Order: sequence, then C-alpha cells, then structure tokens
Amino acid sequence: MHELSLVAELVDECRRRAGSAVVSAVKVRWSSPEDDDEIQQAFTILTEATALDGATLEIERVAMHVDCPCGYTGRATSDDVVGHIFVCPRCATVGPITFPALELVEIRLAAVR
Repeated sequence: MHELSLVAELVDECRRRAGSAVVSAVKVRWSSPEDDDEIQQAFTILTEATALDGATLEIERVAMHVDCPCGYTGRATSDDVVGHIFVCPRCATVGPITFPALELVEIRLAAVR
C-alpha cells in the first residue's frame, strides 16, 4: 500500500516539527485519483499513542498535472487515469503516472490548558 508509506513519512515529519506538543490537526495537499479513505485510515492507525493521536487530517485535493512525450501538458482527469496508469488524451500513450507525496501545509497544535 503506497499510501501507508506516504502517511508514515507525513506522521514522522509532523512529530519532528511538533516536538512534544500535542497536535490537533494536520492539513495536507494531495494529488491522486485514489480515494481519501485509505489516507485517513493510515493516519488514524499511525498516530495512535503519539502526540498526534486524535488529530484530524484535512486533505486539500489538487489537480493532477501530466506531461506526455507527445507534447501534451495538462490536467489529468479521472477518465485519463486508471490506478497508477495514465492514458494521454491526445496520443493514447499509456504509461505510469507518479503522484507527489502528501504536501504538508499546516500543523495545528492543541491549546495548552
């Protein structure tokens, strides 16, 4: 599961940045045709018993952009992508598409009581 390794990297980075502070929310940007459920589940599992336990994960979806050797550059739609395979709408070239890692946008710390 590729998503699990992405979330593991995200959690490690959040823990590093937050130090010993309790985290209430994490906001990320993500470009993928995959459903957010796997990312959310992995986040819940990987944050158990950490300073991120109970934190919410906010996912901002961004468009997938691709560049094909034929010269096509543009947004990949769900019609163009099957799993991790991209079919160019101009030339029908089929090839793997890579998705960027989860981009960490914001870490919100819990209020100190």
